[in-house]
Amino acid sequence: MKCSVLYKLLALTISILLLCATSLAMAGTDSSQEKDTEFIFTKFYSTRISSFDIIKIGGSLEGSNYTYPISTPGTDIRSHNRLIFKLNVDGRLDDRVHVYAQMKVRSDLPQGNTRTRVIPQEAYLDVTLGDFGISGGYQIFSWGFADLMNPTDRLNPVDYSDLMDYEKEGIPALRLSFSHEKLLLEGIWMPIPDESELPDSDSRFFAPILASTNNPLLDIFHAPPGNYKFTIKALDPPIAWGSSQFGGRLFATLGRFDLGLSYFNGYEKRPYAEAIIGLPDPSTGEIPVTINEIFPREQVIGFNAATGFKGLNLKMESALVLPEKSSHDIGNADNNHFIYVIGGDYTFYELFGKHEFSINMEFMQEIHPSSDKKEYFGRLFERTLFSRLEYKFSEYFKILLYNAFNFDDHGYYIEPQIIWEPIDDLELKLKASIFDGPDTSLLGLFHDDKRINTSIKYSF
Repeated sequence: MKCSVLYKLLALTISILLLCATSLAMAGTDSSQEKDTEFIFTKFYSTRISSFDIIKIGGSLEGSNYTYPISTPGTDIRSHNRLIFKLNVDGRLDDRVHVYAQMKVRSDLPQGNTRTRVIPQEAYLDVTLGDFGISGGYQIFSWGFADLMNPTDRLNPVDYSDLMDYEKEGIPALRLSFSHEKLLLEGIWMPIPDESELPDSDSRFFAPILASTNNPLLDIFHAPPGNYKFTIKALDPPIAWGSSQFGGRLFATLGRFDLGLSYFNGYEKRPYAEAIIGLPDPSTGEIPVTINEIFPREQVIGFNAATGFKGLNLKMESALVLPEKSSHDIGNADNNHFIYVIGGDYTFYELFGKHEFSINMEFMQEIHPSSDKKEYFGRLFERTLFSRLEYKFSEYFKILLYNAFNFDDHGYYIEPQIIWEPIDDLELKLKASIFDGPDTSLLGLFHDDKRINTSIKYSF
């Protein structure tokens, strides 16, 4: 990301200020308050100052191993380890003032190489005055009613460095809100744009995009077969006052229906591709291709609806996307388009005793004007069915199955999981991730990236 250093410094500064503020609040309590101080060690370590003031320090430590049947292109690496440490501080100075900060440290340990990233996920101050609220700092937001895909949720960048374990990242923002009974109104201003983190150039998830044969990217840009040499260049939005982003939403409950309207004015978080094909090198025969990653500014008008009937929950989420015209050749990506998601979920209780079985299915379609050249990375979402199945034997043992199938190019993704908690706060997970499909499908590009993931996680 282009301002990752700036963001890290900003988030670290806010985190330190929040910690100092809570420390001063603790130090400032009088002797009568100190007599009432309790020290509690449960899931969190808590320092209780009064009936309202409380500080919680928590987090988690997770170790994972990823094993692939096929080695990373150009290497003999078929396995790597990952260590993730999260630490969060949750403080309430009274019933109106809330401070929160979370940092993540992630280390990837492939053979002979170690990469460590410090990621400031959240660090904000939240103040509530009656029905009004204001929060400022490094924040993560969740918009939309759907569970598996949310076309209206466009505020935060996403860490896509691992395509199968992606996660939202915080963004500096100011949020104003008004809530009363079954009504919520909020506005959000984000002064500095930030884009999603994509796979590193030496990542196995980066290599398939640069494959010189059977690459649908070349088909999209009508490039003839050849020995191509690719270069990726990210054209991020400028850091300027005019690059700030903003949005707002209205949420209300009317009878049995939850309804929502939203508006976002900012930058697309996943890139669109422009291919610039050069002349062949006479000595090697290689054809240079520069792939520019474009993040056009856009307006997004969203509508959400949800209702329930006898345990069946139905949800709809839609977004009308109005991009600004780009000076780059990105196919139909800068044309107005419409995205919708429809789906529902249902849980069967008390199966074979106290077992539970949950089904969640959603269909997503992205409708573009007719064009002979389609945007590359958006092909996954043309007509795709997503599903999540969960069978829970108890609160401590369950199996899950995630699935995605694209009806247009027949690419698919399958992810079974087994999760067991042998003791409180300790989680063991076994997961398989399978990409596949025709060579010309987007998901089919990653058919060599099938993997088995084992992990152990302790939360405190």
